[in-house]
Amino acid sequence: MVNGKIKGESKIEMIPVFQISVNPSQPRKQINKKEIISLSKSIELNGVLQPLTVRDVSPFEYELISGERRLRAAVMAGFSFVPCIIIHCSERQAAVYGLLENVQRIDLSYFEQADYIKKLVDDYGLTLEKVSRQIGISEFCAADKLKLSEFTTEERKILSENLIPESYAYILLKVKDSIIRLNIIKKIAENQLSLIDTEELVQSLISPDYEKALRANQKIVIKDIRPFFNTIRKAVSTMKHSGIKAVEEKTETEDFIEYRIRITK
Repeated sequence: MVNGKIKGESKIEMIPVFQISVNPSQPRKQINKKEIISLSKSIELNGVLQPLTVRDVSPFEYELISGERRLRAAVMAGFSFVPCIIIHCSERQAAVYGLLENVQRIDLSYFEQADYIKKLVDDYGLTLEKVSRQIGISEFCAADKLKLSEFTTEERKILSENLIPESYAYILLKVKDSIIRLNIIKKIAENQLSLIDTEELVQSLISPDYEKALRANQKIVIKDIRPFFNTIRKAVSTMKHSGIKAVEEKTETEDFIEYRIRITK
């Protein structure tokens, strides 16, 4: 393997499925069962058209680098042997190769792509330049995709379940406050906001004027608390006039104001 590619002299061999183990380092844990069933029916009719990639661990043991769906579907279809390309490499090289190949899959969500890139950078020390070159995108695009790994589990769930496109996610990254961003995501899902509407909403929330207004509102809330004290006093006074023995006690410190109302049974 050179720069994440299989050497030209590699050949295809038929290997028993029981001799192939799944690579534990791959981050993709969820596989769509319906897709496996559909692929299994296709393999049953046409065979495994694209070979799996494996590395030799021992003379009779191989570790899967890419092709887990094909392996599962072939087993489901009753195949005892599958076509494989065998490469000779270290465990680390195999993990990197598998990640690089999988990140190019068209069926991956943009969050799965982001997680693959993050793993390549954080766990295996690849630069964004090398990652981008290997998977055929610009370094700028790879950097943008990496940022998508910042989304929380809850944010990902809403975006994924509502099939909100990747273009929305890049706009949402402009919002650094996680609470505000989650609320925007919910609003996009509930109201099916267009990309333009989303852009306008985000711009309005991250503008300096909005932040000034937010700070001003917070100050107003603090100033407007005191009129409620009069409401409390009036309520106690009303109870007294009604024959209810009520006593109010007010304690004020630098940190808080505490009101206690004691009612005699």
